Amino acid sequence: MMGFGEAIASVYRNYANFRGRARRSEYWFFALFWVIVVLGLCVVYVLLATTGSRDMQLPEPGYGHSGAEFLQMGFVGLALLVLLLGNIIPSLAVSVRRLHDLNASGWWLLLFMVVGLIPLIGSLVTLGQIVWFCMPGTAGDNQYGPDPKVAG
Repeated sequence: MMGFGEAIASVYRNYANFRGRARRSEYWFFALFWVIVVLGLCVVYVLLATTGSRDMQLPEPGYGHSGAEFLQMGFVGLALLVLLLGNIIPSLAVSVRRLHDLNASGWWLLLFMVVGLIPLIGSLVTLGQIVWFCMPGTAGDNQYGPDPKVAG
């Protein structure tokens, strides 16, 4: 099994690599890493947004903040946006490689994303995708490359 740090390093080493296969541990550790990063930045943003200057008691929300606090909130929001945009490609790449490990075409990911936009049906498809990505990969070589458990 690939460790947490090793999995994240592997995803970034293969930043835009849509070929080959990705083990379950690589995919899920990267997903966990992103949940931690996004939640951490969201917590910082909310803390900055809710702890304004208490000496001003104005009824409108947001008016109890100084310019520096708004600037800090803007930096956190911008950092979150840059991180999310900068990780679209590696997220897609590791998802495609995970599908390859399951001996499935990477085009399934496009189907998951399109159908995922349909209310209710999209939720069921997303749940199916999660279950599929939890399944063990194809043992041995397949059409997408060697078994990552054996190769690495």
